[in-house]
Amino acid sequence: MSKLISFELALPTGQKGRVFGHVDFMSPIQIEDLTKELERRFIEEEDVPRLELLKAGLVRETLEVEVYPDESDPCYSHAYVNSSDGPLFTCVLIKKSDLEQHLPEVIFETACFQVIDVSVALALETWIRRVWPDAHVPRIELV
Repeated sequence: MSKLISFELALPTGQKGRVFGHVDFMSPIQIEDLTKELERRFIEEEDVPRLELLKAGLVRETLEVEVYPDESDPCYSHAYVNSSDGPLFTCVLIKKSDLEQHLPEVIFETACFQVIDVSVALALETWIRRVWPDAHVPRIELV
C-alpha cells in the first residue's frame, strides 16, 4: 500500500483546503491543477445559503455542535450546529487515520468536508478558519 500525503492549497479568496492522496498518484499532478480543482469543488451552489446561515452564527461566543456517525459508514461523521431553527448541517468529518482506507485517488477538504487531525472540536475550528479566514472563531462545545 502506498503512503498517504497531504498539503495545503490556498484559493484566491483566502479560503484554504488540504488535498490528500496516495504518493504514487499525486507525484505527477501539478499544484496549479489541484488548486483549480479545489476552487471548482470548494463550495457547491446548493450549499451557499446554508453556509451563509452558518457564517451569520459565527458572531456567537460558543457554537453548540452535535456530531453523529454516518449510518452507512461509521468512519464518517456529520456535524450539525444547534441553531434557533434546529440543527444546521455543518460538514462531514473523518479521522485522518481512517482516511487512507476510504481514499479514492485524491480528496479535497472543501466547505463541506474536514479531516480530523487531533479532535473534533479542533477540526471544526480549523474548518471555520479555512472557509471564512477573516471570521471570528467561536468556542466549539460538543453536545
